[in-house]
Amino acid sequence: MKSFSCTEEVSERSFSQRVLRSALPVLVVVWADSRGAAEGFLKLVEEWAPQAGGRLAIFRLSVERPFGLAERFGIPLAPGLALFNRGAMCYQFIGEASRRELDELLVRAGRAEAHLAGGLSSRRRS
Repeated sequence: MKSFSCTEEVSERSFSQRVLRSALPVLVVVWADSRGAAEGFLKLVEEWAPQAGGRLAIFRLSVERPFGLAERFGIPLAPGLALFNRGAMCYQFIGEASRRELDELLVRAGRAEAHLAGGLSSRRRS
């Protein structure tokens, strides 16, 4: 698989500082190294990432390394997306998101405070 270069991978050591303590909303792109199909999804996110324009931080997380990190923080199965704000996951998307769905996520990031007040919302690709 080609490297996913627009964002850094978050690790067990850096997750708390970079995701849970971030001043910005954080989009975690969840993927699996062993699933070749994820390459197209990662490429789409990489092309879309500049649109975020500093409104959110973006990190990637392989569910295969470090083992258990995604599960421990309640991050969805790969591929998927998890939006965090102020240390809590406020939105998750399971499956490969389209460009339109990524754009909608950017709107959600702007309203992340309201989502925290209303609890976790979720969407699954059917």
